[in-house]
Amino acid sequence: MKKYFLILLIVSAFFLSCSKKEEPLVIKKQDEQQEQSFPKNITLDSIKSAPRDSAIVSDSTTDNQLQGQNSAGRKEVFRINSSKISGYIGKTCVVKGLVVDVVEREKVAYLNFDKKYPKNSMSGTIFQSSFDKFGDLSKYKNKTVEITGKVTEFNGKPQIIMNSPNQIKIKE
Repeated sequence: MKKYFLILLIVSAFFLSCSKKEEPLVIKKQDEQQEQSFPKNITLDSIKSAPRDSAIVSDSTTDNQLQGQNSAGRKEVFRINSSKISGYIGKTCVVKGLVVDVVEREKVAYLNFDKKYPKNSMSGTIFQSSFDKFGDLSKYKNKTVEITGKVTEFNGKPQIIMNSPNQIKIKE
């Protein structure tokens, strides 16, 4: 019994020590045009201190949500179009696309990108606990937006779960 306790203690200490590291954030460019319009050297500290309307990663995105590391050990955020999202499951992205449909249900709301469900390329998902933070979601319909967060998959479709209005920005 003491062996199991000791092993549990060592594993817990390892995970706690790993989760405390803060490393610079690097934006991985997808093409030369995006490189010119997006800053190259961004750190987590500079993002957290940036004005809310220009935040690249929202306050609700934690260090643990930032996925991927380049050869220098820095965490990466990818800037992509919504039509290219399927290759970025598990990564933190800034995704730009057209919201063509807003579906509000009792416990969840979806901002469907590019086409209506089920032919949409991805969804921005907002759960009931965050509805009050976003207000009227119809303001995003037929607008080009950028959403930021970790790309996950639900029922075979990519999605970004949004907990804060800082994760979405209208680009038009």
